[in-house]
Amino acid sequence: MSTTSPSGTHPSDRTVVVSGVLQGSGVLLTDLLILTCAHVVKTGTVHVAHPDSPDRARATVAWIDYRLDVALLQAIEPVWPIPPVRLGIVDTRQAIPGCEITGFPRVQRYGRDQRLEADQYTATVLPTAGRVRDLLVCDLDGPPAARPDDEPAALSGLS
Repeated sequence: MSTTSPSGTHPSDRTVVVSGVLQGSGVLLTDLLILTCAHVVKTGTVHVAHPDSPDRARATVAWIDYRLDVALLQAIEPVWPIPPVRLGIVDTRQAIPGCEITGFPRVQRYGRDQRLEADQYTATVLPTAGRVRDLLVCDLDGPPAARPDDEPAALSGLS
């Protein structure tokens, strides 16, 4: 289901790392706007990096909702040249297989040369599972890579 968009941009091209109170993942909505989780940034200034760029961009929290665990960041300079994302809603109650999740979980965060390394998971979106709580629930098609020191959880940082 996750294919190159009509503008030639693959969804994984929008995945960035967000370094705030914690290190987590974010998605570029535009070259200056980043959507991430509130628990990653809290408030103030954070840094955002695209895995294909040696640079880090400074960003500030433009909007945050702790109940929804979501934050919108505004970068000081463009993070990565990318067209604006087209937003939509999940308008079905049936499971949606073939989806992809990309990000920077702890289990796969850095390569051997300490360059930022993304991870990718295939999943099925379960629209009915989180409907009452307004959550988007995804069922991973397989487990994340195991690490001997699995504390904290291997997928921490994916959000």
